[in-house]
Amino acid sequence: MVAEEAQAVARETSSHGQKWAAMHGGYFSNPGVAKPFLDEVRKSMAATSPGVLVDLGGGDGFLLRELSRAGIPETLDLVCLDLSPAQLDVIREPRIRPVLGSITEFERQSLAAPSLTFIW
Repeated sequence: MVAEEAQAVARETSSHGQKWAAMHGGYFSNPGVAKPFLDEVRKSMAATSPGVLVDLGGGDGFLLRELSRAGIPETLDLVCLDLSPAQLDVIREPRIRPVLGSITEFERQSLAAPSLTFIW
């Protein structure tokens, strides 16, 4: 990890875990609060039939976990891209593929076959 990325992770570490759960009104930790956003993601998925759903800066995988619980297609590849190994290490949902990387520097082909349809 380059020094710049390490500094970004260090800044974020103070908001991991329970502190993150309380931030933004629970938007990234409370299923009820996140429901309107997740409903919009499901609408987009219905319209595009993606092969890959990527959460950029997905942290602990909360949004992808909630979508998985909502019964999205088993064939959908769920990718959680985050800069923090500590965040990715807490992902326990087997469907979610944690990928360590920067949202400003990753390349589409590093996540899945470029021929697939992606939702970001």
